[in-house]
Amino acid sequence: GDLCLPAAGNAGEPVASESDGRVHMLATICGGDYVDKCLPMLRSLLFHRTTPLTLHIIADRPARRKLARVFKDGWGSAALEVDYIHAEEHVNRVHDAFPANFFTNMGACSTLRMFAPDILPSVEKAIIMDTGDVVLMDDVAELWGHFDNFDHNDLFGASKEQARWYYRLSV
Repeated sequence: GDLCLPAAGNAGEPVASESDGRVHMLATICGGDYVDKCLPMLRSLLFHRTTPLTLHIIADRPARRKLARVFKDGWGSAALEVDYIHAEEHVNRVHDAFPANFFTNMGACSTLRMFAPDILPSVEKAIIMDTGDVVLMDDVAELWGHFDNFDHNDLFGASKEQARWYYRLSV
């Protein structure tokens, strides 16, 4: 039905073996209704991918329930791992770190990605991507390759925001 996602790989191309390394992505998806908004990103991610992927998803219970239906159909393989992180177990970090009025533009669940090093201590690097307004047009491994340009002084990389309204918020 509506929640079906494509198999890994693009146009029958083989998925790379485990020995080639895994791409790690972190996404925040909270609220069962929000899962539907994230499906275009997930579909495009899986359609274009050619490398093994671990998708770490910070999700609340309603989202985990709905995502479990999305990922249950057996299209996943050893080349895809889905790691659910229970938002409920970490949300107090956000409330302790930020004033209550901080969440007017960004919810507590979305803010959890700022705590990625604490939430995923065994993951050395990860791509953290918005979920509801992103469609990938190419293999995420190309973006992953940019980590090769990092040195010991680099903490993160970011893309330039292209939505004009975003600049009004930052001024």
